[in-house]
Amino acid sequence: MRLPSIFLVFVLSGIFSLLLPDAIFSQEQKSGMDRAGITHPELIGQMEHARMSVYPALVNISVVSQRFDGGRARRGPGAGSGVIVSPEGYVVTNYHVVGNTTRIICTTSDGKRFKAEVLVNDPLTDLSILKLDLDEYDGELPYAKIGDSDRLMVGDFVLAMGNPLALSSSMTLGIISNTSRVFTDFTGTEIQEMEFGDGDKTGIFTQWIQHDALILPGNSGGPLVNLQGEIVGINTRGGRGLGFAVPSVQMAEVYEAALAYGEVPRAWLGLRILPVEKAGHETGALISWVMPGSPAEKAGLKAGDRILSLNGYEIRAKFFEEVPLVLNTIASVKIEEELEIAFERKGERHIVRALPTKMEPFIGEQREVRTLGMTVQDITGPMALSRQLTTTEGVYVTGVRPGFPAEEARPRINSGDVIFKMNHQSVQSISDVFDLLGSLGEDQKSVPVHLHRDNEEIITVLNLDKSERRRGAGELPRSWLGLTTQVVTPEVANALQQDDLRGFRITEILKGTLAAESKLKRGDIITAVDDTRLEAYRQQDVQELRRVIERYPIGSEIVLSVVRNGESLRISVELESTPDDPVVMKRAEQEEFEFAVRETTFMDGIERRWPDDANGVIVSEVTNGGWAHVAGLRLNDLIVNVQGEPTGSIDEFEDIMDRLTEEKQEIITIFLYRGHRTHFVFIEPDWDQISR
Repeated sequence: MRLPSIFLVFVLSGIFSLLLPDAIFSQEQKSGMDRAGITHPELIGQMEHARMSVYPALVNISVVSQRFDGGRARRGPGAGSGVIVSPEGYVVTNYHVVGNTTRIICTTSDGKRFKAEVLVNDPLTDLSILKLDLDEYDGELPYAKIGDSDRLMVGDFVLAMGNPLALSSSMTLGIISNTSRVFTDFTGTEIQEMEFGDGDKTGIFTQWIQHDALILPGNSGGPLVNLQGEIVGINTRGGRGLGFAVPSVQMAEVYEAALAYGEVPRAWLGLRILPVEKAGHETGALISWVMPGSPAEKAGLKAGDRILSLNGYEIRAKFFEEVPLVLNTIASVKIEEELEIAFERKGERHIVRALPTKMEPFIGEQREVRTLGMTVQDITGPMALSRQLTTTEGVYVTGVRPGFPAEEARPRINSGDVIFKMNHQSVQSISDVFDLLGSLGEDQKSVPVHLHRDNEEIITVLNLDKSERRRGAGELPRSWLGLTTQVVTPEVANALQQDDLRGFRITEILKGTLAAESKLKRGDIITAVDDTRLEAYRQQDVQELRRVIERYPIGSEIVLSVVRNGESLRISVELESTPDDPVVMKRAEQEEFEFAVRETTFMDGIERRWPDDANGVIVSEVTNGGWAHVAGLRLNDLIVNVQGEPTGSIDEFEDIMDRLTEEKQEIITIFLYRGHRTHFVFIEPDWDQISR
């Protein structure tokens, strides 16, 4: 079947009432209008009505996303879409847009910006509910009405609104292609669970709305809108002319649960089901697996049983498209209340009673333990089962950072280890880890750790000594001449019309050096040092002058034989010490924002062409994904001041940063030189997360 072509309408202003020619509509769209008895001008009018009803409530969501990798938290910018659904400022969007974030900013289509907090994340439906911070907003907030996705039919026109590729708000037109799409594996034998990057899963509860309105990365979380101006879905994924949205009926259930409970509670039996068509039945649901220890197993259910009804409600899953309906039915029963299950086993009808429990998250909370250099995660039942862990007690190590106590322990801690005891105390969760670390005395330099690794039980010791790491001592100072040169090769000598010339041609005399105070000039050709004649004429001879100079004591006065415009001259110059090596310069690490600085060397200013009055500390390290990196701080930036206060030395820098971190400034402004130009960097940390 040929996919319908797509008509794209970008709304770049408030003007959308022009009559559009017939040629812009595909044949399928024209046929749809004919079937519905809609003329082209009528369609334009309905689109305008829908746009005015929902477009003002559209929000562009910008986030600082967070992922855990290599034993640490890494942050970066992200973007998506959302829609305001109440005058109180509640926003619906996708979990994969805001689920793992540390900052959320929502911008309306007219440019108003609001901070937002997550009210509820629901990975199982890939939906999240946000609450805008309206404390400083006095106006009326536009919001959109939630419609009934169950009334959609194949061929209905819909509008996809959002912020593709993080651009400003846009709108596209398409038609409904399928109202109950499910995704199965390649062989079509089971429903496919889609996995987020953090290991969480989604998709089994959803009958997706498939449509052909163009959506791109950045559209995620934006509304799918009918021509009546109602939200009928939340666009979630798409590509190659296909778009998929979570139905508004399901979205409304998540939204109402979020307001009522602050979560989305679901009942759980602990089983998987398949459609019954291939088993030769019209009704029921085939149990394909029962989780050990689950309510279903305790009730006596087994793989191969066919569920007939729940509390007298008939179950019907003939096809895969009906499986999400059955799973939602199970999830909607009352938790911890007896459930009557009628089922068939080997042709005989049976009735059992099960006690559904509350469904656990698939994965537990994950956090960085910065002082130990590792990331850990709480263990849930589903997580223990999928990773074949023997217990849910303890914390699961998801990553280890090189050079930190967890990696340097002997034996070292590895990803996949389960820590169940620290400092001789039981560890049940992440909060226990932080409580234990917080209770350690200042003089305690080591912590014993008990962990499970596969079938082994291992004891290791963490060294918490924070003494400065050993750094290289740099090279010993030697005599140095403050200039740069090139070898006078035969080709260069020929260009100078002095074919027999050998030595070094001065290409630059470094400002501020003793060489600059001498009578040497750029273009001079050095042929001898005192009585030592220079024979350099090949590129591999480039180090000859340096080696001759380094034989002299620092402070020696030497005489250079030079050729200038064909004339031979002898020029005296005093040798000075080689410039300081960056390795030996005083440095400071800014742990909260994850960057380091050092004092500048003479060569830093020369190489980077800073102005003579530029004074500060140079950035020597920026950890990828840290707060400084997210703000745009770069290696070799010269920090001149912070919050307007000069940072001419390491001591000044540390004093300022210590005070600002104690005050927990919302925005830290850094003024710097980046190469030849000045620049501002604004660090916006999440202090709650840092303090944890």
